[in-house]
Amino acid sequence: MAPILNLIRLKEELTAIGGQQAQSRDKGHFHEALYLGNKNYRGNKNVDNNTILNKFLVKYGDLMVEIKNRINSALDMLGRDDQPVSVINLESAALQTRKVIECVMHASVVVNVDNIASGLTKEWNANKLMARVEIINPNYYPQPVKLEINGGVKTWVADKGFISKADFKALYNKIGELAHAKSPFNNKKIDIQTIKKEMLIALRQLIKLLNHHFVLLPDGKSRIVCIMEDGKGGVQTTYWKAM
Repeated sequence: MAPILNLIRLKEELTAIGGQQAQSRDKGHFHEALYLGNKNYRGNKNVDNNTILNKFLVKYGDLMVEIKNRINSALDMLGRDDQPVSVINLESAALQTRKVIECVMHASVVVNVDNIASGLTKEWNANKLMARVEIINPNYYPQPVKLEINGGVKTWVADKGFISKADFKALYNKIGELAHAKSPFNNKKIDIQTIKKEMLIALRQLIKLLNHHFVLLPDGKSRIVCIMEDGKGGVQTTYWKAM
């Protein structure tokens, strides 16, 4: 994936000129090591309910905090890579992972809500949300980036190793099978340890997807930039208006 040149060029304190910023706090269990966000990135704590921050940034940030909590919970239940997992813990982790995917799609609805039928704001099924949002905004999927320094200039470039849109959709459908009790007439055996390994990979790819990312708004130019760890357990979101 080619670098995104001149996507976001930041000053030393990573403050956006003309950008609007907001912070969301993580009040629950959180492993800071999971998210390697820049610890110097800060935003405004006071948000006017009538501004665009309430509509986009605060709701988006709150969903990202919920995603962090659910990913951490899923990883805790799955345990170490070399540690066997019980069926109950695997199913519980699958439920959290499925809700993570739904939260990502709810976040997409938040940033595209002006162009979405009101009924869709109550939809919970990620497949239906993906289908509808993609029609309105084909670029809805988060785009992961990382910070690089060239000649003293800090620039965000495209990152790698994240979960693709196709795998994102496939994961939602696959783990959905673990959300239901197995029929006594179903003789299909489930290799829970293999599923655990696959789920750990997927969760780490989800972290890679969201760690530092941006989402394009329907105009194809304006965007919301998100850093999942601000160094104090919070999520940093910034709105970039197209010039």
